[in-house]
Amino acid sequence: KQIVQMYMYTPIYLLLLPGVVFGETLTVTEGEDFTVECWFYTSGSKKIFCKNDCDKQDILVQTAGDRAEEGRYSITYEEETNIMSVRIKKVQMSDSGQYQCKLEKFLSNIWWVKDVSDEFMIQVTEGKLT
Repeated sequence: KQIVQMYMYTPIYLLLLPGVVFGETLTVTEGEDFTVECWFYTSGSKKIFCKNDCDKQDILVQTAGDRAEEGRYSITYEEETNIMSVRIKKVQMSDSGQYQCKLEKFLSNIWWVKDVSDEFMIQVTEGKLT
């Protein structure tokens, strides 16, 4: 089982905090369970885990609550810390690609209220798929 922590901050914080991870490629072995923790600077009303561009067909799992599961994919959100953990069970070779943890804001139609997201790549290496 592999757990990776991703951090999402406003641009001003990027200048102040060394070691912030964005757009990283994460390697996981086929057949393993994989979890990424995305840390956000703010909360959101809808939590989304998606692949590629996050178009409707790319959404793997979403919820307005704190937990959701859809097949091999799940989200757990901690409101107190603004940490969204996303999980893929029994990773397959086809899981390689670009992903996003995303928080949609309730009032995202207002220009100063922006959705926040963190992107990362998953590269799956051959392993024992059971």
